[in-house]
Amino acid sequence: MIRTTDNSIVSQTSAGRSGHEGFFSPDGQTVWVADRALSQIDIVDALHGGVIGHVTTEPSPSKVLFSPDGRRAYVNHAREATIDVIEVASREVVQRITGLADPFSSDMALSPDGKELWATHKKVGKVSVLDLTIGVVSTVLDTGPNTNHPTFVTTSQMELVYLTVGGTNETKIYQRHRDQAPNQVGSIPSSGVEPHGIWPSPDNTRVYVVNEGSDSVDVIDTTTRAIIASLRTGQEGQAVVYVANAVPNGQGTANLTQQGLNLPIQNTSPALVGPGSSDLIIRAVDGLDMVEFSGRGMISNTSYTMHATYQGLQIPLMSFTTDQNGNKPQALAFIQFFGV
Repeated sequence: MIRTTDNSIVSQTSAGRSGHEGFFSPDGQTVWVADRALSQIDIVDALHGGVIGHVTTEPSPSKVLFSPDGRRAYVNHAREATIDVIEVASREVVQRITGLADPFSSDMALSPDGKELWATHKKVGKVSVLDLTIGVVSTVLDTGPNTNHPTFVTTSQMELVYLTVGGTNETKIYQRHRDQAPNQVGSIPSSGVEPHGIWPSPDNTRVYVVNEGSDSVDVIDTTTRAIIASLRTGQEGQAVVYVANAVPNGQGTANLTQQGLNLPIQNTSPALVGPGSSDLIIRAVDGLDMVEFSGRGMISNTSYTMHATYQGLQIPLMSFTTDQNGNKPQALAFIQFFGV
């Protein structure tokens, strides 16, 4: 737990295994953390630290969101095409909504009125739109490869969802309708590679998008739908949280470091010889540098080896096998790369 006024750590808690996307409960007393490895939600004391309870869920829960009234919690999964609905007071699953587009859902967002939920499916490039008033999947959208995070944005003209699509390096904009399926009304190209986390300012005038492959954050003006600034950030950012009035006085830079801010990063596209499309990210880290490959549209269930050419020699970096769709979302190698 981090105190925003001075960036100091208030408490540290060991919560399960492979924790993912934890959020404060509406009363601010607990933090509910999705425990991907143990198929449960870990409930952490927000004031003092320590796990004080669990909720058993379907396999590999991925994120927890709370209804505006605080009575319900919604959980998506990485290995089950369902949304678990938890009664917060009893800490029990009271409903399971089935029929999502794919079992793997890494992120989701809840509308401000609590009536609609968007669950993203990164591996298949789709979004399941759920009508929570009747507990069904109302629409499945084809959104693009490496669909990452959605967020709801309301303007004076319309109700929107901004959605990051990492495979095409853009943030898509969808308009919501009360009597028909959402439709795409815009797209904002990212300044960098692999847009991932996204969060709006409370007044919905700005949207912040993390470019995971470029170590940066784009600031989008929702009136013009244009990027007005790009901020250099730490390495491989995946999520962003906007905290309003986090620092009432001063600059709020106490206890911060420069870790990763000045280390080099290179993006290369394409990195693949043959069918399909690909991206390659080379990032300087402590010790061996990280080489990250992602590819789409290759031959399915096929082994590939990536090489680097140095002083006339072909040096093998990594080998990987594509999935049934011919995709490899991420392959990693660690090698001394920069300065060689």
